[in-house]
Amino acid sequence: MATIPSKPSVGEQTKKSWADAVVDALGDHETRIGVIEAQVLPNGSFETSDGAGGAEGWTFSLTGTATAALTSTARHGKQALELAVLASGDQAQATSDHYIPCAPGERIDVGLDLKASAAGVSVTVELLWYYWTGSAWAAASTPSSTVYSSTSNPTSWARRAGQAVAPSGTNPAQAYRVRVTVAEAGGVTGTVTVDGVRAGVYRGKVARARSTAGTISTTGTYTYTVAAGDEHPRAVDVFPDDQSVNTLYDYTVQQWDGSAWVEAPSLHQVRLDPEARFRVVVSTAGDGALVVSTGSYWV
Repeated sequence: MATIPSKPSVGEQTKKSWADAVVDALGDHETRIGVIEAQVLPNGSFETSDGAGGAEGWTFSLTGTATAALTSTARHGKQALELAVLASGDQAQATSDHYIPCAPGERIDVGLDLKASAAGVSVTVELLWYYWTGSAWAAASTPSSTVYSSTSNPTSWARRAGQAVAPSGTNPAQAYRVRVTVAEAGGVTGTVTVDGVRAGVYRGKVARARSTAGTISTTGTYTYTVAAGDEHPRAVDVFPDDQSVNTLYDYTVQQWDGSAWVEAPSLHQVRLDPEARFRVVVSTAGDGALVVSTGSYWV
């Protein structure tokens, strides 16, 4: 990190060394911001249009009469992505444009919100792996990993989350992209709305987590009360600890508003006050377990 100079006194002549330090600090700041931006999936909430009716930062591949469009029917924010398959053989794919850096052996966490007009439509979520040839990105030895594949999808908003391990090999994974595929299956057609796509290196716990409330491995409703006295700011974070990455959890986090249970605005993270109550509702269990971490810094 660049050295931050002390402020000059009133009337003190500005020294070149002081100006140089300011410039160095600004350069360091820009470099760090660039590193962060390189590791974030751009426009995962589809809030930004490309000016032609599509989503900026995403490429679409449509087969048959399939369509892709932005819609105001969003889980959060002002809009989401709607992929429609209308006839036999139709398929709609949305692939993120950005190559996000990774390393072989890292577990990449993927999450998204989705709902289908017909549960039997086929929905597949993949991580596409790439290595650098020296002049361009090319498919890695293992070109993709499927993190979600179902013909029994939620017909109201639900969160899907899980992980895949960046593969090694002759041409190991050095970056990844996310691809969502919707297809007609067994004569079932319809639309699938997608929102809040997130991807990143799995950290195993929330940064600066102070305590873990426990783990969940089966369906059901689990209620927790956060003890007073923990360091502020605090949050609860619920995330899958999925070693086998075969089956994803379907779960929501809800908080008590004083009269009723309401879904947490950020879907899987909730800011909490002392003695606050929250609960995790698991409708479909996955592999591994869900980790419930509380008393954390908000990240």
